[in-house]
Amino acid sequence: MGKNDGRGRKKAEEELTDADRQKLAMKKMETEIERLRAENALLKKLEELERRGR
Repeated sequence: MGKNDGRGRKKAEEELTDADRQKLAMKKMETEIERLRAENALLKKLEELERRGR
């Protein structure tokens, strides 16, 4: 038998409160910032390796 109370189910966008929408947007921004930091670190390392190879 499955759960019929909605646990584990993501809410549809229109079901979210303003606070929930803000939290979700903040989480997306934090994830994007982390991705960009990782990309930046990779590019810096690549630049360093290229300079070292000259």
